[in-house]
Amino acid sequence: MRNQLLMKALKLFGFILIAFLAFTFLQLSSCNSDDKEIATPIFLTLSDHSLPVVRITIDEKYLWSEDSGLFVVGNNGAEYAGQIANYYQDWEFPSYLSYWKNGEKVFIDTVGFRIKGKGSRAKPNKSIGLYWRDKYGKGKLKEQIFDNYPLEEFDRLRLRTGGSDGERTLIKDAFITRIMEGKTLFETASSKICVLYINEQYWGLYIIREMLNTHHFRNKYELDRNFIDILQGFPDYPGVDDGTADQFVNEVLPLFLYEDLSLDQNYEKINELMDLDNMIDYFIAQTYIANVDWPGSNMKWWRSQNNTEFNKWKWIFFDVDFGFVLDRKEILWLGDYYQVGVENVPFPQIAPGYLLFNALMKNKTFEIKFLERYLYFIEEVFNPTRVNDILKEMIDEIGIEWVMHEETWTYYKNYDQWILILNDMLVFNEERNQWIKPHIEELLETAREE
Repeated sequence: MRNQLLMKALKLFGFILIAFLAFTFLQLSSCNSDDKEIATPIFLTLSDHSLPVVRITIDEKYLWSEDSGLFVVGNNGAEYAGQIANYYQDWEFPSYLSYWKNGEKVFIDTVGFRIKGKGSRAKPNKSIGLYWRDKYGKGKLKEQIFDNYPLEEFDRLRLRTGGSDGERTLIKDAFITRIMEGKTLFETASSKICVLYINEQYWGLYIIREMLNTHHFRNKYELDRNFIDILQGFPDYPGVDDGTADQFVNEVLPLFLYEDLSLDQNYEKINELMDLDNMIDYFIAQTYIANVDWPGSNMKWWRSQNNTEFNKWKWIFFDVDFGFVLDRKEILWLGDYYQVGVENVPFPQIAPGYLLFNALMKNKTFEIKFLERYLYFIEEVFNPTRVNDILKEMIDEIGIEWVMHEETWTYYKNYDQWILILNDMLVFNEERNQWIKPHIEELLETAREE
């Protein structure tokens, strides 16, 4: 598989030449969002793209004007990380959206247009939120957007640039999430790679993603979104993303803080309030991919207040751009239970994220179940052949489109570099898979003997 990826650069040489002949590019001189110069394609029709195409038409003043332009620093900005810019505002403006496959229009709607993300907002190609609302004429999108995912109803979608790892791979977060799909119990956001045009100008590759919020849970599970709780951050002082933290703070958290969970009667109380199988999968996935941007951030859990099928706390898997890094292939941090190579992890600042896990690992039933499930992840979920096939499929989806994309946004890696970085992710998984298995097997053997 690694050799196949490396050979793709040579195989696409002819396509690269064609791309240069077919396109005229206005060079991006910097990554300053006030620089409106972007690449403009010629000789291109919608049918020329192998990927679905999203076309957005929006008043230019909502993009470039000093007082309301979402793509510029401007003079009416909000503050983020010491910087003030228009693109840090939560403004929403109307736009026209159409979606095309194989050159044929699938739908056209009027939607709200927002900028999404945090630090990535400062980059020229920003992540975008699309919002269906009654005031725009249609409160929902009723189309199947994602392959192998039957949901056909959405209130909002996100066009993602790849987040913290965007200019290196674009697809890492979506790739790692696809590894989990169909094999794990926690909540994930489906994805689809597309090409974006804004006001008829080519805007490069984007990832269409679900937004994992109360709208998602209502549409997917037919839940009342007014009775959904979504919490985030450290469990000892959870932030409220939606709903309320009252039940968690008053009923769940005290069991972890003040009860001995090694005792089965206390463990069973937790089991009645939290989906522990779901939690096991979540902590395995995050620790296997060696995501150092977690659990200090990007940790969310949710439940329904009034639906008995969904009233146990479950976990949300998102923003894993810091996973699958080759230099961290021999790090294993299982909270207080087991640590190898954590010198390069911001420990103990983010250790409170393991509060729930640390308490539960004192229970023999949970400990053995966790380690047995970890072996399943190693052998099945992260099976190198399976992971390689998933990445190869995504690379094949993109194909020549990457050349057009990185020529448009020159701070992205060129095709050869891109393939090498993707190859490193496969090396990470292959070598980590072999390295981590003996550790888990030894821990499991010890747990069973005690």
